Amino acid sequence: MGPQLSSSSSSSVSDYYSSTSGAREAASKKDNPDSTLTPYAALGLSSFPCWKAMPEELLIWIFKHVQSEQHNRPKAYYQSLFSMRTVCKRWEDAITASAMLWTLIDMTKPSAVTMILECSAACPLRLVCCDLLQSAPEIEASVEKLRHCMDRVTELEAIVDGAQMTAILPLLQWKAPKMEVASISFLKKLTEPIQLFGGVASGVSSILLSGIQIDWTTLTSNHLKRITFSGLIAPLDVILEILEGCSSQVEAVALDSIDFRESYGAGLPAKQATTFPNLVSLYFAHVEPFAIEYLLASISVPSCLDCRIVGTPFAGRSLEGTFNRFVEKVSLRDSLEASSTNNGVEFDASGALFYLDSRRILFSFHLDCDRLGSPPTAVWEEMYRAFARPWRERGSFKPTFKSLPMPYNIA
Repeated sequence: MGPQLSSSSSSSVSDYYSSTSGAREAASKKDNPDSTLTPYAALGLSSFPCWKAMPEELLIWIFKHVQSEQHNRPKAYYQSLFSMRTVCKRWEDAITASAMLWTLIDMTKPSAVTMILECSAACPLRLVCCDLLQSAPEIEASVEKLRHCMDRVTELEAIVDGAQMTAILPLLQWKAPKMEVASISFLKKLTEPIQLFGGVASGVSSILLSGIQIDWTTLTSNHLKRITFSGLIAPLDVILEILEGCSSQVEAVALDSIDFRESYGAGLPAKQATTFPNLVSLYFAHVEPFAIEYLLASISVPSCLDCRIVGTPFAGRSLEGTFNRFVEKVSLRDSLEASSTNNGVEFDASGALFYLDSRRILFSFHLDCDRLGSPPTAVWEEMYRAFARPWRERGSFKPTFKSLPMPYNIA
């Protein structure tokens, strides 16, 4: 679909349309004096001004209106460029000549790949690839057509089920020097590491890797702003090295279900904290406490930060140490959400939530005691030791519980 037009663009389109309306009416009457054609009906007449001389912005505007309202074609539904180009020869020439309309390659439609590559000229390309509905021969044919065009690809979204994995892997290994956004998800984990984009993707600003193993030495992080790693195998020091490589510009980091293998806290050397001036979001899900502690100890955030920890089993001093280290590092407003298992009691998704700023600290715990069956005295005592005492003089402490009988219902 074409881009949305601003109000100024819309007015320029209207001006253009008004200035040529007289010529169109005259031409229409000349070709068919008895007709009462609407302006959109006249689009197919040979007397309409040359499409190639029209601004691309106007062409997209017309295409969007014809597609949404089916002007003058009540029995046709123009749902794509391919159906639009069959309206008439003029439309075909216009759409084919407008390269900016042909930048998205949906590989679930292999028959269209060749036409898109021809019509897109030298424009940047966006690839969408999903092997769930395709056979191996179809994927291989589409991938082979893209071999010599990867230097034009700026965005890639790939969802790989695993059945056709070997057919789609070359697309992820070829060099893509202009790649900016990459989202790659393997529904069945890839165990063998691959060299992502041939090690040439230094311009990537946003990356999501799920279930794929890569050669970490080939991942350049100089321009990364958004990082999401899920279901990967990676040493903790390698993850930290990647983060430090983009520390000056990274804005959001999410780590979910990372297998750090032999990276244990006792064997990792202490490092001086690196400043992340633009980091605003930090998310951990199902990550071991030692990894969270190590990463938080290595990160210094002078600005506002939203930090969330979900599904991590804390116990005793690990819980206290992790949160305290985090709190000591941040001077402005923060939030942290933790879902934790402690003494056999599972907190819900909002297990612990607190806000921190330069004036006060507010802790709020939410525990569903109806589901637990009895007041979790032991859990409450441990929470009190971990949070209330260290921060009694620096802030306020207010636990809240659902359906707790006295004396546990503390206001």
